[in-house]
This record gives sequence, structure tokens and C-alpha cells, in this order.
Amino acid sequence: MILNLNTQCIKLISDQNMLEPTCASLSPKAKEMAKEERARRSLREKSNNFILPSTRIGDFWCRNFDYLLSDIWGNYKSVQEALHVRPGTMKQFFRCTFTMAYTFDIDDVVPVHKNLTASGLQILVFSGDHDKVIPHIGIEQWILALDLTIDTDWRPWFVDGQVAGYTRKYTDDGYRLTYATLKARKKNS
Repeated sequence: MILNLNTQCIKLISDQNMLEPTCASLSPKAKEMAKEERARRSLREKSNNFILPSTRIGDFWCRNFDYLLSDIWGNYKSVQEALHVRPGTMKQFFRCTFTMAYTFDIDDVVPVHKNLTASGLQILVFSGDHDKVIPHIGIEQWILALDLTIDTDWRPWFVDGQVAGYTRKYTDDGYRLTYATLKARKKNS
């Protein structure tokens, strides 16, 4: 009952950044999808028919607009050439697509990362501190499950003299993982 009450209280808060406004969906089909599916999919239908904002001024900016713009950007010939997309292999670019077969979800990343620890890779894992979908506490829990040695304990990292987040480094026999949190910024900064 308490969990249901909590869910009802936060359902209108933006999943991607709880400080940003919740935006109306750009896709009429989005309302028909389960919330989990909407979080992993993007606008596909009639994307060229939407009026695009020219700037992020005031209350008119919405994160959904950036996603829409990425679909348009990805269809520029110069962008596709820069990304070495083979001509004729893609009719239209979409940031997310329903046409490719893939595993929809990986429920537990710990086994994946345990396999990676044997590879000697350097891994960067990051999370925004206002992300409701994948909160930092969950990430910290699965990192602890890897049983890595702390190489460098929590410390702030900076951008332009301001704390931009915090980081902690882990190591295990050549494998290195850096976990960084990203502080939320004002949307117009």
C-alpha cells in the first residue's frame, strides 16, 4: 500500500531528471505503451510534422525536443558520411527503433561486469544525481556486488571550478572501474 501511494505521488515527476518539467508525449502511440517500454523507445511516427523549438528559452524547452532533433540530425547526409554509414543500408535514422532484434532488457548487470573484470578493461560508469530511472544507489549496489578493491575513495570532480559530481575508482587485477556521479545543472546553463 505504501509503495502504491509513493508511486502515485511521483508518477508526474520526470523520470529522466526530476528537476525538469514532465513533457507531453510527442507520439500519440506512446500512451498505448507500458511505461517501461516508453522509457526505452523514441518517437517514430511523423517526426517531420512537429514544430521544432529554436532555443531552450523559458518553459518551452522539453527534453523530448532534443530526442526529436537527434532523429533529424541523424538523417543528414553529412552526419551519416562522418559516421561511415554505408550508403543504402538505412532508409531513415531513428534514435531508437522497433525493427532490430535485440535483448530488450538485462535485469542484472553484475554477471556482465564480472565477465568484464577478466578482460583488463577500463570502464566508466556514470549516473546523474537526479535520475529517477537508474538512481545512483542502485548502481552503487551492483558495483559493491563485484567485490572490487577501492583504488581511490570518493572525491569531487570539477568543471570550471565548480563541483560537477563525485567519483570513486575501483580495481581488480588489471580491471579498472571508475564510477562518477553527475550533478544536475540548470537547463539553460
